[in-house]
Amino acid sequence: MRKLAVFDFDGTLSRSDAYIEFWRFASRRSVRPWLFMPFMIVGVILRNAFPKSIFSRDLMRAYMSKNLVRRLRKDFIKHHLENRFGWAKERVEKERRAGNFTVLISAGADFFIKPLVRDMGFDLVIASPFDLERPWKHKFFCYGENKVAALNRAMKSKPYKIVRAYSDSRSDMPIMSLADEQVWVDSRTGCRRR
Repeated sequence: MRKLAVFDFDGTLSRSDAYIEFWRFASRRSVRPWLFMPFMIVGVILRNAFPKSIFSRDLMRAYMSKNLVRRLRKDFIKHHLENRFGWAKERVEKERRAGNFTVLISAGADFFIKPLVRDMGFDLVIASPFDLERPWKHKFFCYGENKVAALNRAMKSKPYKIVRAYSDSRSDMPIMSLADEQVWVDSRTGCRRR
C-alpha cells in the first residue's frame, strides 16, 4: 500500500489564492479585468449562494482571455512564487525522505499551479484542468469531494493510505478526513493551526 502525503496549494503552501492574485496582477497591466467586473460580481454572488457551482467560478474568470493569460502568465508565476511560505519546499522534501509519495491537489488552474510547484519535487500534481484557448472555463473542478475523485483516478485503483494531509480550508474536509494526521494551516501566516 502506497503511503501518501497530500498538500493543498492556495492558502496552504502559498499565502494567497492564485486566481485572486492573477486578477490583481492583470488589473495593473490591462483594462480587461475592470471591464469584466460586473461578471465577477455576479459570479461571487452565485458562488456564495451555490458554493459547488462551476458556472459561478467560470463567470468570475470571464476576463481571462487566452491572449491575456499567455501575455502575463510567465511574469505572474515569478511574482506569485514570492507568496510561497518559506517552509513549504522543505516540508515536501521531508515527506519524501520519510518515504511518502507526495501529492499536490489544487482547485487552481493547472496552467498556474503546475509551474508554481515545479521546483518542489512533488511525485504527483493534480489541479483543475483548463484549456488555454478558453482559460476561464473549467473542464473539471478539483474542489471538495472532487479532490478525492481526482486522486482515486490518478492512483488508478492502486491501494493507498493518506498518512498526512495539509490544508487551510474546510472545503478540503473530504480529503482531510481520509488522512491519519490532519495539518491545518493558517492561510495568512503559514503557521499550523491548533
